[in-house]
Amino acid sequence: MKVQDIKGAILATSVYSNSKQVGVNVSVTLPEVAPETTEVTAAGGTLELPVLTKLQAMESTVTKQGVDRAWLQALTPEPQDLIANIVQQSVAPDGSSTPEHIKAYMRVVPKTLPGIEATFGEASENEITFSVLSYRLTVNGSTYSANSPDIAYDGSRHRVTLTKASDPAPTPNPEPEQNQAI
Repeated sequence: MKVQDIKGAILATSVYSNSKQVGVNVSVTLPEVAPETTEVTAAGGTLELPVLTKLQAMESTVTKQGVDRAWLQALTPEPQDLIANIVQQSVAPDGSSTPEHIKAYMRVVPKTLPGIEATFGEASENEITFSVLSYRLTVNGSTYSANSPDIAYDGSRHRVTLTKASDPAPTPNPEPEQNQAI
């Protein structure tokens, strides 16, 4: 039986909006992907089944201390690309520790503009909530995606394609050129 690694602390985070850095070591909440359900009446009862082609609304939040120019860019009330980079500690059964890279690609629209609370002598903590239109999560080469860009967003419900790509295949050795010595 294979023993799984223990996932430890988050070592670092960074968030980019339209390729410009919004924050470093910020708190990020990635969207929950939850399909809508339908009830099917069967002999003697009702069964609730997920409809994998329709998702409930997804949202994500980014919380940062302070306000700056980059933070204000993320408040632009139009669709934007948001990328969250997360590094998490992974501890193997032999006790060795390695960083594990998590990357979330999202197409978002700001859902709320944060009210900024300013208290003398304290840092302000500000949170932006985003409506997520599409979402792709990559963890060490394995990718999960919801609401692929090629699927139309109809304004009231999310349509989804849930895919899981296996770990990346090893790259084959390139063929030697004809003039190259073997």
